[in-house]
Amino acid sequence: MTRLRICDQQTIDLQALRYQLDDHRAAANAERHRQDTYVRQLEDRTHQDIDRARQESKQWQQRLEAAERAHREAQSTLQERYEVLSGQCREMQHDSARYAGQIVALERALADAYAAAKPAKRKATTPRRSRKRTKKTPA
Repeated sequence: MTRLRICDQQTIDLQALRYQLDDHRAAANAERHRQDTYVRQLEDRTHQDIDRARQESKQWQQRLEAAERAHREAQSTLQERYEVLSGQCREMQHDSARYAGQIVALERALADAYAAAKPAKRKATTPRRSRKRTKKTPA
């Protein structure tokens, strides 16, 4: 009978170990499921962050392109204005030089005209003194 008891005891132990194994498997499955869920959520958040970063990057790229386009247009406009103003400045400098030449010529002509119209110099005379009437005193 001892063999039977030992056999029964081993069967009970074996059954207890099977229950314990089933409990460990269930706990392991639950932990695996929890970790799978956590990893999926982490991947989902990461994908969302990546998508958001890509969208922001795309928006910044569009803003950069728009700013570069506006800069090129402004630079082109300024270059055109510079060329127009430079041309006007050259024309004004040319006109100024021409007017300066005309002024010099007119001043010479005026000086020559004054010189031709001036009468010959007369003798320098002393201006007459006006006589004062004074009472003569008897001497």
